[in-house]
Parts: sequence; C-alpha cells; structure tokens
Amino acid sequence: MVIAMIFINELRRLWKGKQSKIFLGFIIIIPIAFFLLFTRTMTSTVKYEDGSLVHYSTKESLEMRRKAEVKTDGTVTEERLLEGFDLYKRNLEKGFIKDNLREDYMAYAPMINLIQELAFYPPYIDDFKYDNGNDITKDFVNNFYTIRDKKVEKIFGYNFPKDSDRSKDKITELNKKIEKPFVFSPGYKFWGVSIEHLGMITVILSFVCLIFNSSIFSEVYDNRVDDIIKTTRYGRKDITIAKIFSHIISSILLYFLSIGIYVAILSVFLGTEGLNTSFQIRYIYSVAPMTLKQVLLSIIVGGLVSMLAMSAVMMLISSLTKKPSQSLTLGILVFVVFTFIGLYIMPMGQLPRLLLGMLPSSGSGIIMFDSLRGMDIIYGVWGPYFRVFFNAIVAILGFLMAGAIYNKKESTS
Repeated sequence: MVIAMIFINELRRLWKGKQSKIFLGFIIIIPIAFFLLFTRTMTSTVKYEDGSLVHYSTKESLEMRRKAEVKTDGTVTEERLLEGFDLYKRNLEKGFIKDNLREDYMAYAPMINLIQELAFYPPYIDDFKYDNGNDITKDFVNNFYTIRDKKVEKIFGYNFPKDSDRSKDKITELNKKIEKPFVFSPGYKFWGVSIEHLGMITVILSFVCLIFNSSIFSEVYDNRVDDIIKTTRYGRKDITIAKIFSHIISSILLYFLSIGIYVAILSVFLGTEGLNTSFQIRYIYSVAPMTLKQVLLSIIVGGLVSMLAMSAVMMLISSLTKKPSQSLTLGILVFVVFTFIGLYIMPMGQLPRLLLGMLPSSGSGIIMFDSLRGMDIIYGVWGPYFRVFFNAIVAILGFLMAGAIYNKKESTS
C-alpha cells in the first residue's frame, strides 16, 4: 500500500514538470510528421499516349489502385501471373501505358513486379536470371513459385556460406510455412511503405524515451534530494522501485501513444484491408510466413522491447553518474554507437551475429524489419525472435542493476 502511494506520487511528480509536456508534444508530432511525409512521397505521375503527363495525389493514386486491384481478386496464381506477363510484354517497349490499359496495368502491378524481381534480382545469383524483359519466357512464369524457392536457397547459401545445416533447415522450414499463392489487398503498396516508416519511428521513439529517462537518478544526486531521501522512513528502496516503474510505464505510454496515432491515421486514410497482404508481395525473397499486419505488429513489439532495453541502459548510466548532463551525453553516445552497429554492421559468421543480436538497439523496429525481410538465422534460431528475447533480458537486467547500484550507494554513503 505504501509503495503504491509512493508510485502514484512519483508519477504525478514526473508529469507535473514542463519537460514531460515537451516530450509529450514531440511524441504527438512525430507520427503526424511521418504521415505528412508519406502523403508527399506516394504521389504518382502517369504518361499518356499523347505524351501528356498527369500528376495524381496520394489519395487519388490510392483510389485508382483500389479500383483496379479488385479485378485480379487479390491472388497471385499462375494464371494471374501469365495474364500480367502478357500485359507486361505488350507494353515493354513503350514509354507509356495506353489510357485504356492503364487501369489493367495497375491491376496486374503485383504480378508484374514479382516477375521482374524474380527475373532480375539479385544480380549475383546467375540461376534463372535474365538481362532484360524480352528474354523472360512463359515457362519461367509458369514455374514462378518453384523458381522462387530455389533462389531463396541460393541466396542464403551465397550470403551465409559458413552457416550450419541446422540454419539452412530452418530457412527451408520457414519458407514452407509461407502461404501460396501470395495474396494482396487494395492499399498494400501504401501500407508497405508506411510500415517501413514505422520502423524509423520506433528508433526515434527509442531515442526520445532514452532522453526522457536520462536523469532518473543523476538528477537526484545533482539537486541534493538524495540527502533528504536517506533520512526518510523507507529510505531509497521503495522510492527507487517507484521511480523505475513510473518511468517504465510513462515510456510505454509515450511509445504506444505515438504508434497508436500513426496507425490510426493510416487506418482512416488507407483502410485496413491492405494489411492482409502477403509480406512476399513487398519482399519476394523474405522467408517470414507473415502478412503485412503481422509484420506491423512484430515491428511494434520489437521496437517496444528495444526502447525498454535502451531505457534500462540509460537508467543504469544515470545511477552511475552524478550529473544529468553526464548521463545524457553517455546515453546518447551509447545509443548512437549501438544503433550504428545494428544498422550498418552486417557480420557473416554465427558468433558475430550472436554478439550483434545481444546489443540493446538490435531489436529496434527498423532492424526488426530488416530481419523479417532477410534470412537471419543465429545458431538455428530465427533472428527476429533472438533479438527480441535478448533485448528483453537486457531490459530486465538493466532495470535491476540500476536500482541495485542506486540503493548500494545509500548503504556506502
């Protein structure tokens, strides 16, 4: 009962200050800014037969695609692939799409894009690769799914030549779970881009929450409140627990508020049917047996766990430093280094990938997204699962260690 009262008072104190309201403002602005960025980048320009160019807004493009995509029933069957292939061949050498074919071309865009991806990419795999669209055959299109599965194995062998048979078996197992034929729903393209933006949002939110938690203990040392706390009936122990939990809950609320605003705006603007699309429509060689909705939820969870892990590291740093400015500087440095390593270091061996997966920032949304579209297997465990698990461990250990260090300073001071 006492600790509950202390917790409530600490929560009130935390949100009473002007600084918390500034953080709240940032949290609300971030998703709105990304939505505005999205609406500016998803416009389209159509070149007609007479050479004229017509510019369409994001909303107009969405409505045009939604109307067109209904024609193909949302399934990527061999029959639909061949229909798309015939349309692609007829328009291959033209710099425009005839007005009466433009809607049909949009309707078969998923099939055409998949055929091109399978035929031309990746450039380092020679099997089933074509140099230009004129060389693609109907036999190639008829065997689309078989060829895709073979290329998945080739790509994994090329990128991870030293991985064990266990990892290769895991790739095969994941690939078999993918539902075929692939499916798509109106709005899938726009949701796909929005989910990529969501990964970036989770990284920004992780950074904002890191700053939010930067002075949890160092501020107490700096303003001499620590000396008063030591003379209270309950000392540091209950107050430490209350401070940590109030910051954790506040960080979680800030995170979900921002994510919730972003997803809610998109759901109103795009509708939600596009989320039922196979992830492979966007990334043909992904072995994640998921829809865009499942990918979106995975990124949210991965970003949340990463945010908590980085917040725990920040609290640990704060418990070790005497000045808020010192803890903030060290926290930002750690965040930048860990995130840079997670985003730009691509280790080939299992042990380096194991160590990378243990870093707090390795579970952030954008890295989670990269893991889902890739083939990351760490000692037979799928990379996304591995990273979320270790980030959760880092978060728990970080919170416990931060509290223990702060309390230990009481007993030795």
